[in-house]
Amino acid sequence: MIQDIAPHRFDNAYANRRPAAAGDRILCFSKDEIFIRECGGAASGYEFIKYEELFGGADADAGRQDCLTYLFSIDETGYFLMDRENMEKMAAGGEVGGFQPIQIFRTMPEGDTIPLAMMTGFHIYTWMRKNRFCGCCGHETQRHGEERALFCPNCRNLIFPQIAPAVAVAVTDGDRILLARSAQGGFRRFALIAGYVEVGETIEETIRREVMEEVGLKVKNPEFFASQPWGLTGIEMLGYFVELDGSDQVTLQESELAEARWFAAEEVDRDMALHSLSYTMIDEFCRRKLGK
Repeated sequence: MIQDIAPHRFDNAYANRRPAAAGDRILCFSKDEIFIRECGGAASGYEFIKYEELFGGADADAGRQDCLTYLFSIDETGYFLMDRENMEKMAAGGEVGGFQPIQIFRTMPEGDTIPLAMMTGFHIYTWMRKNRFCGCCGHETQRHGEERALFCPNCRNLIFPQIAPAVAVAVTDGDRILLARSAQGGFRRFALIAGYVEVGETIEETIRREVMEEVGLKVKNPEFFASQPWGLTGIEMLGYFVELDGSDQVTLQESELAEARWFAAEEVDRDMALHSLSYTMIDEFCRRKLGK
């Protein structure tokens, strides 16, 4: 999955932030795009812009770093966020890189640090972009100096990164698994039933509700498999295997799904999209049933 980058070490503690220096990476997003460049020597085929390419060989003074926001570190490398206006101004006239769709992470291999950095950076960028103004009084917000939060200097409202719990549900019936294709968005491959946790709802209730709403099936015996941060939509995804409880007749929620049907383990296309918990669970189901 996207967070499985061992033996690399991911450190998201805001208390460990530090000024940018040579060797650090600069991330820049513009809505659903990321500033990046091709690199034939990298496992992912891409690399981020290095600090010294924009600021020169020497460490920049604090004033020049005002355009940077600390994100996290991977191993000894710091990752910093820069807005599009500053990136285009500082990269002008050079062969530094260009904007690519954020979905490019799906082409990158498992275990690479680039997709995790992209997704986590995108999560923070999206939160900051959507909270430029205070939701309580409308005043422009500022970065908080002590913790990862946005601060309203007018009413003193604190805004922390938004993380939404959601479930990915592998509905099984003996040697079969239910897979579905979304009717929305640009990603239309078969995956698991998934949905957000509602207010006042337990995870188990979410599982039963989502499966009933989307495919009209009853399920039982939820088995927790793993969790996954999914910065593309600000989700903390919780993955569960469940068993069919009763009829296997699918009743499709057409506003959400284009198709849903049962697959035997040997019928599943295991050459699937990378990084997501959903596809890790599908592969785990096939491994359990086929022994490989």
